[in-house]
Amino acid sequence: MVYLVTSSISQGYPCTSPFMTFKPCVGYKYFLSLPNSTNLPPILFSFQSKFSHHYSPSPTTAFKSPIVILQHSSSPHNVQKDNDGLNTSIHLFGSEEATEKAKSLITSLTEENVRNGSYEFRGHDRQEDTQKKTEFVVTDDDGSCKIDWDKLNLNHEKAQKEKWGRCPVLLKNFYVEKEEVANMSPEEVKKFRKESNNIMVSYVFEEGEENIPNPVKTFEQCFEPFPEIMNEIQKQGFEKPSPIQCQAWPILLKGHDLIGIAQTGTGKTLAFLLPALIHIDRQPVARHERGGANVLVMAPTRELAIQIEKEVSKYSYREIQSVCVYGGGNRREQVTNVRKGVEIIIATPGRLNDLIQDGVIDVTSVTYLVLDEADRMLDLGFEPQIRKILLDIRPDRQTVMTRYAEEI
Repeated sequence: MVYLVTSSISQGYPCTSPFMTFKPCVGYKYFLSLPNSTNLPPILFSFQSKFSHHYSPSPTTAFKSPIVILQHSSSPHNVQKDNDGLNTSIHLFGSEEATEKAKSLITSLTEENVRNGSYEFRGHDRQEDTQKKTEFVVTDDDGSCKIDWDKLNLNHEKAQKEKWGRCPVLLKNFYVEKEEVANMSPEEVKKFRKESNNIMVSYVFEEGEENIPNPVKTFEQCFEPFPEIMNEIQKQGFEKPSPIQCQAWPILLKGHDLIGIAQTGTGKTLAFLLPALIHIDRQPVARHERGGANVLVMAPTRELAIQIEKEVSKYSYREIQSVCVYGGGNRREQVTNVRKGVEIIIATPGRLNDLIQDGVIDVTSVTYLVLDEADRMLDLGFEPQIRKILLDIRPDRQTVMTRYAEEI
Protein backbone atom coordinates (compact mmCIF):
# COMPACT_ATOMS: atom_id res chain seq x y z
CA MET A 1 0.00 0.00 0.00
CA VAL A 2 1.38 3.41 -1.00
CA TYR A 3 -0.09 6.60 0.41
CA LEU A 4 0.35 9.85 -1.47
CA VAL A 5 -0.22 13.14 0.35
CA THR A 6 -2.37 15.50 -1.68
CA SER A 7 -3.44 19.10 -1.17
CA SER A 8 -4.58 21.08 1.86
CA ILE A 9 -7.05 18.46 3.09
CA SER A 10 -4.00 16.35 4.04
CA GLN A 11 -5.68 13.12 3.01
CA GLY A 12 -3.68 10.13 1.86
CA TYR A 13 -4.90 8.13 -1.09
CA PRO A 14 -3.92 4.46 -1.31
CA CYS A 15 -2.08 4.01 -4.57
CA THR A 16 -3.07 0.56 -5.72
CA SER A 17 -3.12 -1.07 -9.11
CA PRO A 18 -4.53 -4.40 -10.31
CA PHE A 19 -1.40 -4.85 -12.40
CA MET A 20 1.42 -4.48 -9.89
CA THR A 21 2.74 -4.44 -6.39
CA PHE A 22 5.18 -1.79 -5.25
CA LYS A 23 8.73 -2.21 -4.05
CA PRO A 24 11.00 0.73 -3.15
CA CYS A 25 14.21 1.26 -5.12
CA VAL A 26 17.58 1.90 -3.54
CA GLY A 27 17.46 5.07 -1.43
CA TYR A 28 14.25 6.96 -0.83
CA LYS A 29 11.36 8.01 -2.99
CA TYR A 30 9.96 11.42 -2.18
CA PHE A 31 6.50 12.61 -3.05
CA LEU A 32 6.55 16.34 -3.66
CA SER A 33 3.12 17.91 -4.07
CA LEU A 34 2.26 21.44 -5.07
CA PRO A 35 -1.34 20.93 -6.22
CA ASN A 36 -4.18 23.42 -6.20
CA SER A 37 -6.72 20.62 -6.33
CA THR A 38 -8.38 19.13 -3.27
CA ASN A 39 -9.53 15.98 -5.00
CA LEU A 40 -6.62 14.32 -6.77
CA PRO A 41 -7.21 10.73 -7.89
CA PRO A 42 -4.75 7.94 -7.09
CA ILE A 43 -1.76 7.63 -9.40
CA LEU A 44 -1.10 4.23 -10.89
CA PHE A 45 2.59 3.89 -11.58
CA SER A 46 5.44 1.44 -11.41
CA PHE A 47 9.17 1.88 -11.70
CA GLN A 48 11.40 -0.91 -10.53
CA SER A 49 8.22 -2.54 -9.23
CA LYS A 50 8.22 -6.18 -8.26
CA PHE A 51 5.83 -8.35 -10.21
CA SER A 52 3.37 -10.40 -8.21
CA HIS A 53 4.81 -13.48 -9.93
CA HIS A 54 8.09 -13.47 -11.84
CA TYR A 55 9.13 -16.74 -13.41
CA SER A 56 12.28 -17.40 -15.39
CA PRO A 57 12.22 -20.89 -16.88
CA SER A 58 15.52 -22.37 -18.01
CA PRO A 59 15.93 -23.73 -21.55
CA THR A 60 14.49 -27.04 -20.35
CA THR A 61 11.24 -25.30 -19.53
CA ALA A 62 11.31 -22.86 -22.44
CA PHE A 63 8.20 -23.01 -24.54
CA LYS A 64 7.04 -21.10 -27.53
CA SER A 65 3.66 -21.67 -29.16
CA PRO A 66 1.71 -22.59 -25.97
CA ILE A 67 2.76 -19.36 -24.29
CA VAL A 68 1.95 -17.35 -27.39
CA ILE A 69 -1.49 -18.96 -27.40
CA LEU A 70 -1.92 -18.21 -23.68
CA GLN A 71 -0.71 -14.66 -24.18
CA HIS A 72 -3.14 -14.00 -27.01
CA SER A 73 -6.06 -15.65 -25.24
CA SER A 74 -5.51 -13.63 -22.04
CA SER A 75 -6.25 -10.00 -21.41
CA PRO A 76 -3.51 -7.59 -22.64
CA HIS A 77 -2.11 -7.13 -19.13
CA ASN A 78 -2.02 -10.78 -18.02
CA VAL A 79 1.02 -12.31 -19.70
CA GLN A 80 4.27 -10.76 -20.92
CA LYS A 81 7.06 -12.85 -22.44
CA ASP A 82 10.72 -11.85 -22.91
CA ASN A 83 13.12 -14.13 -24.76
CA ASP A 84 16.87 -13.57 -24.90
CA GLY A 85 17.51 -16.56 -27.16
CA LEU A 86 18.43 -18.96 -24.37
CA ASN A 87 15.85 -18.34 -21.68
CA THR A 88 12.24 -17.33 -21.71
CA SER A 89 11.01 -15.16 -18.84
CA ILE A 90 7.28 -15.11 -18.26
CA HIS A 91 5.87 -12.17 -16.29
CA LEU A 92 2.37 -12.60 -14.88
CA PHE A 93 0.50 -9.64 -13.49
CA GLY A 94 -3.13 -9.06 -12.73
CA SER A 95 -5.51 -10.10 -10.01
CA GLU A 96 -4.50 -12.96 -7.71
CA GLU A 97 -7.13 -15.18 -9.31
CA ALA A 98 -5.90 -14.38 -12.83
CA THR A 99 -2.22 -14.95 -12.04
CA GLU A 100 -2.95 -18.26 -10.31
CA LYS A 101 -4.96 -19.39 -13.32
CA ALA A 102 -2.17 -18.40 -15.72
CA LYS A 103 0.43 -20.12 -13.53
CA SER A 104 -1.67 -23.28 -13.52
CA LEU A 105 -1.95 -23.20 -17.33
CA ILE A 106 1.79 -22.64 -17.78
CA THR A 107 2.65 -25.42 -15.35
CA SER A 108 0.26 -27.76 -17.15
CA LEU A 109 1.77 -26.91 -20.54
CA THR A 110 5.37 -27.35 -19.43
CA GLU A 111 4.72 -30.56 -17.53
CA GLU A 112 3.00 -32.00 -20.59
CA ASN A 113 6.00 -31.08 -22.72
CA VAL A 114 8.36 -32.73 -20.24
CA ARG A 115 6.35 -35.95 -20.23
CA ASN A 116 6.06 -36.04 -23.99
CA GLY A 117 9.69 -35.11 -24.61
CA SER A 118 8.53 -32.40 -27.00
CA TYR A 119 11.17 -29.80 -26.25
CA GLU A 120 13.24 -28.53 -29.16
CA PHE A 121 16.61 -26.96 -28.48
CA ARG A 122 18.07 -25.73 -31.70
CA GLY A 123 21.79 -25.18 -31.52
CA HIS A 124 22.07 -26.51 -27.93
CA ASP A 125 23.80 -29.59 -26.64
CA ARG A 126 21.12 -32.14 -25.62
CA GLN A 127 23.24 -33.48 -22.76
CA GLU A 128 23.55 -30.00 -21.29
CA ASP A 129 19.81 -29.47 -21.72
CA THR A 130 19.11 -32.76 -19.94
CA GLN A 131 21.23 -31.63 -17.00
CA LYS A 132 19.32 -28.38 -16.77
CA LYS A 133 16.07 -30.29 -17.08
CA THR A 134 17.07 -32.38 -14.06
CA GLU A 135 17.98 -29.21 -12.19
CA PHE A 136 14.68 -27.38 -12.59
CA VAL A 137 12.15 -30.16 -13.18
CA VAL A 138 11.39 -32.59 -10.35
CA THR A 139 9.55 -35.89 -10.50
CA ASP A 140 6.94 -36.80 -7.89
CA ASP A 141 6.45 -40.28 -6.43
CA ASP A 142 3.63 -40.90 -8.88
CA GLY A 143 5.97 -40.20 -11.81
CA SER A 144 4.54 -36.79 -12.71
CA CYS A 145 6.96 -33.98 -13.52
CA LYS A 146 6.70 -30.56 -11.96
CA ILE A 147 8.65 -27.33 -12.27
CA ASP A 148 10.54 -26.15 -9.22
CA TRP A 149 9.44 -22.54 -9.36
CA ASP A 150 11.31 -21.56 -6.18
CA LYS A 151 14.57 -22.79 -7.63
CA LEU A 152 13.87 -21.00 -10.90
CA ASN A 153 13.24 -17.75 -9.06
CA LEU A 154 16.47 -18.12 -7.09
CA ASN A 155 18.31 -18.83 -10.32
CA HIS A 156 16.81 -15.72 -11.88
CA GLU A 157 17.77 -13.53 -8.91
CA LYS A 158 21.32 -14.87 -9.07
CA ALA A 159 21.51 -14.13 -12.79
CA GLN A 160 20.21 -10.59 -12.20
CA LYS A 161 22.84 -9.94 -9.52
CA GLU A 162 25.58 -11.16 -11.86
CA LYS A 163 24.20 -9.04 -14.71
CA TRP A 164 23.98 -5.77 -12.77
CA GLY A 165 27.11 -6.51 -10.76
CA ARG A 166 29.13 -5.81 -13.91
CA CYS A 167 27.85 -2.22 -14.11
CA PRO A 168 30.30 0.61 -13.41
CA VAL A 169 30.24 2.53 -10.14
CA LEU A 170 27.34 4.99 -9.95
CA LEU A 171 27.62 8.32 -8.10
CA LYS A 172 24.40 10.14 -7.20
CA ASN A 173 25.07 12.51 -4.30
CA PHE A 174 26.46 15.89 -5.45
CA TYR A 175 24.72 18.19 -3.00
CA VAL A 176 26.72 20.61 -0.89
CA GLU A 177 24.29 22.10 1.62
CA LYS A 178 24.92 25.73 2.49
CA GLU A 179 25.16 26.59 6.18
CA GLU A 180 22.19 28.97 6.08
CA VAL A 181 20.04 26.21 4.57
CA ALA A 182 21.16 23.57 7.05
CA ASN A 183 20.52 25.94 9.98
CA MET A 184 16.89 26.66 9.06
CA SER A 185 14.62 25.84 11.99
CA PRO A 186 11.59 23.56 11.49
CA GLU A 187 9.36 26.61 11.91
CA GLU A 188 11.25 28.51 9.19
CA VAL A 189 11.01 25.53 6.84
CA LYS A 190 7.30 25.12 7.49
CA LYS A 191 6.63 28.83 6.94
CA PHE A 192 8.67 28.94 3.72
CA ARG A 193 6.87 25.91 2.28
CA LYS A 194 3.50 27.39 3.20
CA GLU A 195 4.31 30.69 1.52
CA SER A 196 5.75 28.95 -1.57
CA ASN A 197 2.46 27.76 -2.99
CA ASN A 198 1.99 25.37 -0.06
CA ILE A 199 4.79 22.90 -0.82
CA MET A 200 4.01 19.47 0.60
CA VAL A 201 6.73 16.85 0.79
CA SER A 202 6.95 13.46 2.50
CA TYR A 203 8.31 9.96 2.15
CA VAL A 204 6.22 7.70 -0.05
CA PHE A 205 6.96 4.21 1.19
CA GLU A 206 8.39 4.54 4.67
CA GLU A 207 10.17 6.94 6.94
CA GLY A 208 13.82 7.41 6.00
CA GLU A 209 16.83 7.39 8.25
CA GLU A 210 17.52 11.06 7.59
CA ASN A 211 15.42 14.19 7.54
CA ILE A 212 13.92 15.51 4.33
CA PRO A 213 16.34 18.13 2.92
CA ASN A 214 15.43 21.73 3.64
CA PRO A 215 14.31 23.81 0.65
CA VAL A 216 16.60 26.42 -0.92
CA LYS A 217 15.58 30.03 -1.42
CA THR A 218 18.11 31.11 -4.06
CA PHE A 219 19.97 29.57 -6.99
CA GLU A 220 23.29 30.19 -5.27
CA GLN A 221 22.32 28.08 -2.26
CA CYS A 222 22.02 25.09 -4.56
CA PHE A 223 24.37 25.60 -7.50
CA GLU A 224 27.22 27.76 -6.20
CA PRO A 225 29.64 24.77 -6.47
CA PHE A 226 28.70 24.56 -10.18
CA PRO A 227 29.59 27.97 -11.71
CA GLU A 228 28.80 26.89 -15.28
CA ILE A 229 25.28 25.94 -14.23
CA MET A 230 24.93 29.32 -12.52
CA ASN A 231 26.02 31.05 -15.75
CA GLU A 232 23.33 29.22 -17.72
CA ILE A 233 20.68 30.17 -15.16
CA GLN A 234 21.71 33.82 -15.30
CA LYS A 235 21.45 33.78 -19.10
CA GLN A 236 17.77 32.84 -18.78
CA GLY A 237 17.09 35.83 -16.54
CA PHE A 238 15.39 33.97 -13.71
CA GLU A 239 15.00 35.93 -10.48
CA LYS A 240 14.44 33.06 -8.06
CA PRO A 241 13.62 29.35 -8.12
CA SER A 242 10.01 28.24 -8.49
CA PRO A 243 8.40 26.41 -5.53
CA ILE A 244 8.92 22.93 -6.96
CA GLN A 245 12.54 23.74 -7.80
CA CYS A 246 13.22 25.01 -4.26
CA GLN A 247 12.40 21.60 -2.78
CA ALA A 248 13.22 19.25 -5.68
CA TRP A 249 16.80 20.35 -6.30
CA PRO A 250 18.19 19.44 -2.84
CA ILE A 251 16.43 16.07 -2.99
CA LEU A 252 17.64 15.20 -6.49
CA LEU A 253 21.19 16.46 -5.98
CA LYS A 254 21.42 14.17 -2.93
CA GLY A 255 20.68 11.27 -5.28
CA HIS A 256 17.20 10.42 -4.02
CA ASP A 257 14.20 9.38 -6.10
CA LEU A 258 11.36 11.86 -6.49
CA ILE A 259 7.71 12.02 -7.47
CA GLY A 260 6.75 15.62 -8.25
CA ILE A 261 3.29 17.06 -8.81
CA ALA A 262 2.79 20.58 -10.09
CA GLN A 263 0.95 22.48 -12.77
CA THR A 264 2.29 23.16 -16.25
CA GLY A 265 4.56 26.19 -16.35
CA THR A 266 5.85 25.83 -12.79
CA GLY A 267 9.35 24.70 -13.77
CA LYS A 268 9.08 20.92 -13.50
CA THR A 269 11.38 20.34 -16.48
CA LEU A 270 14.16 22.51 -15.09
CA ALA A 271 13.65 20.88 -11.69
CA PHE A 272 14.86 17.53 -13.03
CA LEU A 273 17.08 18.83 -15.85
CA LEU A 274 19.79 20.73 -13.94
CA PRO A 275 20.49 17.84 -11.52
CA ALA A 276 20.57 15.55 -14.58
CA LEU A 277 23.32 17.65 -16.20
CA ILE A 278 25.42 17.48 -13.04
CA HIS A 279 24.72 13.75 -12.74
CA ILE A 280 26.07 13.17 -16.26
CA ASP A 281 29.20 15.24 -15.77
CA ARG A 282 30.20 13.87 -12.36
CA GLN A 283 30.22 10.15 -13.16
CA PRO A 284 33.67 8.52 -12.70
CA VAL A 285 33.60 6.69 -16.05
CA ALA A 286 34.54 8.70 -19.15
CA ARG A 287 31.58 9.43 -21.42
CA HIS A 288 32.95 7.55 -24.40
CA GLU A 289 33.30 4.44 -22.23
CA ARG A 290 29.74 4.41 -20.87
CA GLY A 291 28.18 2.68 -23.86
CA GLY A 292 25.29 5.08 -24.28
CA ALA A 293 23.23 7.85 -22.75
CA ASN A 294 23.08 8.40 -18.99
CA VAL A 295 19.76 10.24 -18.89
CA LEU A 296 16.47 8.95 -20.31
CA VAL A 297 13.35 11.12 -20.28
CA MET A 298 10.11 9.43 -21.34
CA ALA A 299 7.06 11.48 -22.25
CA PRO A 300 3.55 10.39 -23.28
CA THR A 301 3.27 12.45 -26.48
CA ARG A 302 5.61 13.72 -29.15
CA GLU A 303 4.42 17.29 -28.44
CA LEU A 304 5.62 17.04 -24.84
CA ALA A 305 8.84 15.30 -25.91
CA ILE A 306 9.62 18.10 -28.37
CA GLN A 307 8.82 20.68 -25.71
CA ILE A 308 11.26 19.05 -23.29
CA GLU A 309 13.95 18.94 -26.00
CA LYS A 310 13.54 22.66 -26.61
CA GLU A 311 13.97 23.33 -22.90
CA VAL A 312 17.09 21.14 -22.76
CA SER A 313 18.61 22.92 -25.77
CA LYS A 314 18.53 26.24 -23.87
CA TYR A 315 21.26 25.06 -21.50
CA SER A 316 24.81 24.42 -22.67
CA TYR A 317 26.84 22.48 -20.13
CA ARG A 318 30.09 20.61 -20.76
CA GLU A 319 29.10 19.80 -24.38
CA ILE A 320 26.31 17.47 -23.26
CA GLN A 321 24.23 16.44 -26.26
CA SER A 322 20.57 15.38 -26.42
CA VAL A 323 18.25 13.77 -28.95
CA CYS A 324 14.48 13.49 -29.20
CA VAL A 325 12.95 10.31 -30.67
CA TYR A 326 9.22 9.94 -31.19
CA GLY A 327 6.72 8.24 -33.44
CA GLY A 328 5.70 10.16 -36.54
CA GLY A 329 9.11 11.79 -36.89
CA ASN A 330 11.87 11.01 -39.38
CA ARG A 331 13.14 7.68 -38.08
CA ARG A 332 16.31 7.66 -40.16
CA GLU A 333 17.27 11.13 -38.95
CA GLN A 334 16.59 10.15 -35.34
CA VAL A 335 18.75 7.03 -35.69
CA THR A 336 21.56 9.09 -37.21
CA ASN A 337 21.44 11.58 -34.33
CA VAL A 338 21.50 8.80 -31.73
CA ARG A 339 24.51 7.13 -33.34
CA LYS A 340 26.47 10.38 -33.27
CA GLY A 341 26.59 9.98 -29.50
CA VAL A 342 24.29 11.64 -26.96
CA GLU A 343 24.05 11.85 -23.18
CA ILE A 344 20.32 12.63 -22.93
CA ILE A 345 17.54 10.77 -24.75
CA ILE A 346 14.03 12.23 -24.75
CA ALA A 347 11.54 9.75 -26.14
CA THR A 348 8.01 8.46 -26.37
CA PRO A 349 7.75 4.83 -25.19
CA GLY A 350 6.68 3.35 -28.53
CA ARG A 351 9.53 4.74 -30.65
CA LEU A 352 12.04 4.14 -27.86
CA ASN A 353 11.06 0.48 -27.61
CA ASP A 354 11.35 0.20 -31.39
CA LEU A 355 14.90 1.57 -31.43
CA ILE A 356 15.92 -0.60 -28.46
CA GLN A 357 14.74 -3.73 -30.26
CA ASP A 358 16.70 -2.71 -33.36
CA GLY A 359 19.85 -2.24 -31.30
CA VAL A 360 20.06 1.49 -32.00
CA ILE A 361 19.66 2.48 -28.32
CA ASP A 362 21.14 0.63 -25.35
CA VAL A 363 19.40 1.62 -22.12
CA THR A 364 21.67 -0.42 -19.86
CA SER A 365 23.84 2.70 -19.59
CA VAL A 366 20.96 4.80 -18.22
CA THR A 367 21.52 5.92 -14.62
CA TYR A 368 19.02 8.80 -14.38
CA LEU A 369 15.45 8.06 -15.46
CA VAL A 370 12.61 10.55 -15.80
CA LEU A 371 8.99 9.55 -16.42
CA ASP A 372 7.33 12.87 -17.28
CA GLU A 373 3.55 12.87 -16.81
CA ALA A 374 3.76 9.20 -15.83
CA ASP A 375 0.05 8.89 -15.08
CA ARG A 376 -0.81 10.08 -18.58
CA MET A 377 1.51 7.49 -20.14
CA LEU A 378 -0.39 4.78 -18.30
CA ASP A 379 -3.73 6.28 -19.34
CA LEU A 380 -2.57 6.08 -22.97
CA GLY A 381 -1.75 2.38 -22.61
CA PHE A 382 2.06 2.57 -22.55
CA GLU A 383 2.46 0.35 -19.49
CA PRO A 384 3.67 -2.77 -21.43
CA GLN A 385 6.31 -0.75 -23.32
CA ILE A 386 7.46 0.98 -20.13
CA ARG A 387 7.75 -2.32 -18.28
CA LYS A 388 9.80 -3.81 -21.09
CA ILE A 389 12.14 -0.82 -21.20
CA LEU A 390 12.68 -0.75 -17.42
CA LEU A 391 13.73 -4.40 -17.39
CA ASP A 392 16.95 -3.36 -19.16
CA ILE A 393 17.77 -0.35 -16.97
CA ARG A 394 19.97 -0.90 -13.93
CA PRO A 395 17.91 -1.11 -10.72
CA ASP A 396 20.08 1.29 -8.68
CA ARG A 397 19.37 4.17 -11.05
CA GLN A 398 17.97 7.49 -9.86
CA THR A 399 14.32 7.87 -10.82
CA VAL A 400 12.11 10.94 -11.18
CA MET A 401 8.39 10.89 -11.90
CA THR A 402 6.18 13.90 -12.56
CA ARG A 403 2.46 14.32 -12.66
CA TYR A 404 0.32 17.21 -13.84
CA ALA A 405 -1.81 18.82 -11.11
CA GLU A 406 -5.18 20.06 -12.32
CA GLU A 407 -6.67 23.31 -11.23
CA ILE A 408 -9.72 23.42 -8.98
